[in-house]
Amino acid sequence: MNLSKIVRVAVLAALSSSLTACVESLDARRGPGVSPAERLAFARDVTGEWSDASRLVAGRLLEEYGAPDEVSRDRLIWRGNAPWRRTVVTNIQPPLVSDDRELGVLSQTVRVSLSPSQAAAVEAIDGAVVYDPRGGELTARGDREEVDILRLNLAVDVAESRLSVDEARRAFARDLLLEASGKTVEDMRTLRVAGGP
Repeated sequence: MNLSKIVRVAVLAALSSSLTACVESLDARRGPGVSPAERLAFARDVTGEWSDASRLVAGRLLEEYGAPDEVSRDRLIWRGNAPWRRTVVTNIQPPLVSDDRELGVLSQTVRVSLSPSQAAAVEAIDGAVVYDPRGGELTARGDREEVDILRLNLAVDVAESRLSVDEARRAFARDLLLEASGKTVEDMRTLRVAGGP
């Protein structure tokens, strides 16, 4: 073996060891033996390096729900944080050219049972609500908790035939405009789905 191969092998071994230590550090800080205060501090450290949109959402949820159950380099997860079965904030980098669409950094899940036709109708609203029949979970993805609440409330209205898909789309747009004008929109404040933990 020549000297350059030996050096490359040594460098790769050192990098591998360093990477393993970083991963073990991450795992240790999100494991079951880690205190909520340690997870909260670690979550704040990790999210300090996130995109602006993801960092802002994570900061709001850390204030509201406290320490997440899991912390990783690109994700915070809370389980059983009522009214939610699960809340996930993901670090998503915005596209270089912004078109004001949501990034979908926040996903929130409730437990609800839907038939295949109900699930298809719900998913047809705008693609930001997805049903998982295996777990009986309905998940909304947006950039704010209020928007997730609105999406899930409208999804249940569609599933229970109180609104058509088109009516739900119009109600969503209307409610966002009302909120932007400073009005209180009850469907953005109170989740009408009793499907938490």
